[in-house]
Formats: sequence, C-alpha cells, structure tokens
Amino acid sequence: MKKLMIEIGRDVLSKPIIAEVILETGAKLNIERAKIDSESGEVVLNVPAADVERVKEAFGKWGVHVRPIIHPVVKDENACIHCGACISVCPVRVFSFEEDGSVVANEEECIMCGVCITMCPVRALRIS
Repeated sequence: MKKLMIEIGRDVLSKPIIAEVILETGAKLNIERAKIDSESGEVVLNVPAADVERVKEAFGKWGVHVRPIIHPVVKDENACIHCGACISVCPVRVFSFEEDGSVVANEEECIMCGVCITMCPVRALRIS
C-alpha cells in the first residue's frame, strides 16, 4: 500500500470525486484521514501499490492535486529524547520502544493526525 495526499479545491469539493475515482479505476482506496471545510479538502488515502498511477491520473482529471507521502512523520534523531510521549498518544500505534529504549516509528501505519507532534516536548516530530 502507498499513501497519497489529495488536495481538493473549492470548485469540485461538493462532487463525489473519491467515489468516481474508485468506480473508474476499480482501486480499493482506504481513507485514513480527511479534513474538509467549505473552502477545501485534504484527504490521506492508502492505495494499493499497483493502482497508484491510475488513481493519480484519475484524480488529475478532476483537477485534484495529488502527492505521494513517502515519510508521513519525520523524527529529528538529534532532538528526540526518547521519552515516549508519542507512544502514549498515537491512536494507531505508530511508535514503540526498541529493546535499547529508543523510540522507533512504523511509518506505514501513520495517518498524519498530528497528535504526536503536538505532544512532543522537544518538537522532534513533524508531518512531511
């Protein structure tokens, strides 16, 4: 699975774009996070790797900006103090302790909610 961020403009916000792309491509898209208001929308999708290019092209026909998410959450290794604050607040268990006490991230699970960023006492995390 690959993560894509789609940015939907006001001109097509009220249209069933995601449903249309699913019907056109046959791809099974999983919505991980959505932030939509009256002006715009941002949606993080999990897309089967084999379907990514077709899905990007289909969204492009609607004028939707699509960008791949390679590293959803980035940890500054020099700033991280391995306190575990991110572990305790992450709703999808992206973070865990290694045997040596260091904090590691399983980026594939990240839904880019930003809770870990807010809770990090040393601001060692950011959304890409």
